[in-house]
Amino acid sequence: MAAPSLVESLALSREHGDVLSLAKVQLDRDGERIFCACRNKINVVQVSTSKIISSFGDEESEITCFALSPDDSILVTAHKNLLLIQWDWRTGSKVRTWKAIHMATVCVMSFDSTSTLLATGSTDATVKVWHLINQYCTHNLRGAQGVISVACFHPDSRRLQLISGSADGKIRVYSLETSSLVATLEGHMSTVTSIDFSQDGDVMISSGRDRVVIVWDMKSLTSNRTIPVFEVCEGAMMLPQEDIPELNVVGSSPHFATIGSKGLVRVFHASSGRCTFTEEKSLYLKTLSASHQKQDDSGVLLFGLFHAQLRALVVTTFEQTVLFYRLPELSCYKQLTGRYDEVLDLIAFGANEEYVAVATNSKNIRVFERDSWSCRLYAGHADIVLALDVSKSGEWLVSSSKDNCVILWHIESDGSLVQTATGQGHTNSVSAVAFSRVNDHFVVSASEDCTLKMWATEERSLRPVYTVHAHDKNVTSVDVSPDNKLLQLPRLRAAVEGLLPYTERHAHRLRKLVEQSTLTEFTWQTVKLADMCIQ
Repeated sequence: MAAPSLVESLALSREHGDVLSLAKVQLDRDGERIFCACRNKINVVQVSTSKIISSFGDEESEITCFALSPDDSILVTAHKNLLLIQWDWRTGSKVRTWKAIHMATVCVMSFDSTSTLLATGSTDATVKVWHLINQYCTHNLRGAQGVISVACFHPDSRRLQLISGSADGKIRVYSLETSSLVATLEGHMSTVTSIDFSQDGDVMISSGRDRVVIVWDMKSLTSNRTIPVFEVCEGAMMLPQEDIPELNVVGSSPHFATIGSKGLVRVFHASSGRCTFTEEKSLYLKTLSASHQKQDDSGVLLFGLFHAQLRALVVTTFEQTVLFYRLPELSCYKQLTGRYDEVLDLIAFGANEEYVAVATNSKNIRVFERDSWSCRLYAGHADIVLALDVSKSGEWLVSSSKDNCVILWHIESDGSLVQTATGQGHTNSVSAVAFSRVNDHFVVSASEDCTLKMWATEERSLRPVYTVHAHDKNVTSVDVSPDNKLLQLPRLRAAVEGLLPYTERHAHRLRKLVEQSTLTEFTWQTVKLADMCIQ
């Protein structure tokens, strides 16, 4: 039988990297592309494939906020050097650059419904309005007593109103005809986090970090109702005024969805204040204990918008993952990973290896579909996941973590993971795991406590059957031979010889390192695996 040929060279076919660093995202009118700010550039991502189709930005300064016009023709970015840049996002070229005139960083930005006026809000407590066609500043609006957290135009352009919210908890309504403050709406006791309007523009809702949503009458500029939501509310979005039985929404009265510190999407009736729908299975909280949920920040939802064309809520999480919730049932049908951080381990699985499980600098395991690169997160560990492996049958996945635990997951037919067992016994981080190469009967784990453990995987459990002191220092990797008879630790000599030294001095150091190192191999036949019935 001829020996299999080796691959001599590899060509990059696709690359996935960090997409966003700011919580705010925007979509084009068709919902086909999502715009994300990642440090000093804007990434334009295809929603269906999660691929970055274009990227542009200014290398000299980081982006603090951005806005895309309603007609998709103009994109403007604000930078830390207090410059505003207008882009032709289709070609990635600059149209013009001008000074923001603000005394401090521009933190919020929005267009009016005609795509003519741009409002910029700053940490200097002012809002400025820019006419992008005539290229000049039309208004300088003052009066706020803190950082501008929200700035938006009234959706009815005939009213010529601009509404701003700030860190002092007050909402200010300005007339663009007279450049004057029309009203100051008081009700929030903390920072205003979002503002949205009903379809006719007569009802406005505002959310705040004081755990309430306030419903405002925009004709009389008074408060209709204050609705307690019992969480730090980062966003409230109006939903279509129609019957949605799946959300217990009946009639054409306004309803809105909220997101916040609980990591759940909920729907409220604006007139009665009644909660009509609560997400049952939070992507982040469903496998965590109640005490851990209270201490954990990774489930916080930071930004949300409703996209009319997609009929979907688009939500950004604390871990910079973008979630898409589709009406009418508000089910999460897609996840876009915005930031990978450090990739610690990955492994492909499935009949055609159509799924990829990735361990990043997070306690969640990320499972990607290779075609769409849609992501699903699975929580089970209490600390960063360090290693992954898949069984020979492809039915099981094992993970290890800095929480000193090993977790066994069952792989469902759709690629989803179900936690079935947890192995405890190591006294330090479990840095490596490996399945049996002949069958699914055992798992081996290596830890920074200098030990190796063998676990029997009988009856969907992890039963420790053997422990051995392996090295005098941390064990960082482990593998099982194809015949299950030999357990191998990483060979330092082979790794060192594969390095290309830059100088003779480096080569001498590496040779000394090899000479002083200890390589160890364990033959599991001495453990009498036959007696353990896990061969």
